[in-house]
Amino acid sequence: MNFNDVSAHAAAEEETFYSKLIAKEDGQPEGRHSVAEHKELDDIMTELNDMDMSSSGWLNRFNTLRERYEHHMEEEENDVFPVAKEEIGKDASGKIGEKFEARKERELELVDDKAGAAHEH
Repeated sequence: MNFNDVSAHAAAEEETFYSKLIAKEDGQPEGRHSVAEHKELDDIMTELNDMDMSSSGWLNRFNTLRERYEHHMEEEENDVFPVAKEEIGKDASGKIGEKFEARKERELELVDDKAGAAHEH
């Protein structure tokens, strides 16, 4: 699990998918819950980055991250996607998917730019 890839995925998903779901009244509970889970996962990954990998707490925290990540994916598939299908319809044209991929690429480029700037100093 790559921190930057997961963060980019979440940012793209929130902008292109969850924003549309939350715009629909019946999609708000699932959408808001998933966005809150993204924040929780991001917080845990930040904690892990700040911890020594050889510490006893690191593995415990990583296991929590894995469990929460798997839970999030299961909820998306079982609870969120069926509601999204009803509320925002099928994405027959693939527009949401295309916007998602473009947004994720932009997010990864921003991370690379920040890393490059940090190395220059």
